[in-house]
Amino acid sequence: MIADVATREQGRGDLSIGRVLARASEVIAAAPLLFLGISLATAALPQALLRFVVPPDEWTIRHAFAELLLVAVVALIAWAALHYGAQALLLRVSVARLDGGREPLVVSVAGAAAVVAPMLAMMLVFAMAALAGTMLLIVPGIMLVVMWSVAAPVLVIERPGILAALARSRALTRGHRWRVFGLLLLVYGTYWMAGVGLGVGTGLAVAGGAGTGSLITTGVTIVLATGFMAISTAIQAALYVELRDGHDGPAGYRLRAIFA
Repeated sequence: MIADVATREQGRGDLSIGRVLARASEVIAAAPLLFLGISLATAALPQALLRFVVPPDEWTIRHAFAELLLVAVVALIAWAALHYGAQALLLRVSVARLDGGREPLVVSVAGAAAVVAPMLAMMLVFAMAALAGTMLLIVPGIMLVVMWSVAAPVLVIERPGILAALARSRALTRGHRWRVFGLLLLVYGTYWMAGVGLGVGTGLAVAGGAGTGSLITTGVTIVLATGFMAISTAIQAALYVELRDGHDGPAGYRLRAIFA
């Protein structure tokens, strides 16, 4: 046990993209139904259902604009709460497993539900700041995304508050931002290329008469959204654990060594 701690201590401060990806894969492999099921229900299906929503006609828009706007706002808030609540749940499950433990699902759900409102507020701050930075120049927006890349797991796991979570993420990523940027580029680049590839395949299938275009497009949307949420959330959790252990030291292993 002591030797294991020493080995881990020697690796402090060194962020390995390969190790982050490997640990994220291990988390998903340990609970595939949980990750894919939650991602399907909260990310993929809502996007797919939007394709079947019939837009209101011009007369309805003119005479019921306020009602339509209210419904749209309520639906957006409800979806966002569901989505970020699910993300918080997956982050809790991931970090617990990466730390060598496993908490009851009821406890994970309760903990995730408690941070839904702060998550929504923080993501709004995040989006507005990143948008403002991008409008000035592309680089400031990218820098903010990289600096705050682990703010969500910090908020979910450590519960420090919104501004403190953003500051903590900035501290954790300091000295590793080029690698974090590379990891984000890899994740989103792969997602984009997968979308393009599936889109081309869908177009060829539709052109060849293989089923209806709408159903195939919906299926592609479901596959991409489900996979992206599951994978990106696990990677974010693994990145947080790697940065936290490199910054603070692997507290869990120290405690095990002390009380062994």
